[in-house]
Amino acid sequence: GHLKFVFGLISFFTAHAIFLYGLLRSYPSKNKRWIYLVFWSIGGGIFFVLYPNLKGLTYPVLAYVLIISSMSAQAARAYILHRSNKTALLFAGALFFMLSDTVLAYSKFVHTYKFSSVLILSTYWIAISLIGLSNSYLNQRMKSNLKLFFSSFCILFLTSCINEDSYKLQAENELKTAMNQWNKTAV
Repeated sequence: GHLKFVFGLISFFTAHAIFLYGLLRSYPSKNKRWIYLVFWSIGGGIFFVLYPNLKGLTYPVLAYVLIISSMSAQAARAYILHRSNKTALLFAGALFFMLSDTVLAYSKFVHTYKFSSVLILSTYWIAISLIGLSNSYLNQRMKSNLKLFFSSFCILFLTSCINEDSYKLQAENELKTAMNQWNKTAV
């Protein structure tokens, strides 16, 4: 239970710290620092909702909320200061990460609901995809495969709402198809 969660928290904390470092190096600026306050306030609100149920995980969760809020703030700053498709994808990916992790934390610490795993997984993969795409050249074939990739998540979500037991098999098949198509055009 808790040990697996803490290991996952440390792993994702490290990933977000690396994302933040990369964003700070790629988009250094002293302008618009107030954006950090906005995202730290959002993170603080999320933490406030989680806090009564955190028990021994208060400090690890607080550290995680700070790092993901900081990474998202820097992605927002990159977009606001350097408006481009790349920074828009980065910012959207950061927002999907925040959404995914908020749903995960709420489901773990406050209230579990039936389809939370579908929402967590789909928003996580969308976040990863957007951040990855921000570093890719989007030619026309890749754009059409991006549509296939995102449509597979919609299909997964709708299918699992009807029958959650079929989710893993359906997810595996849809993602294999989307990734095979993606790999054919990425080379």
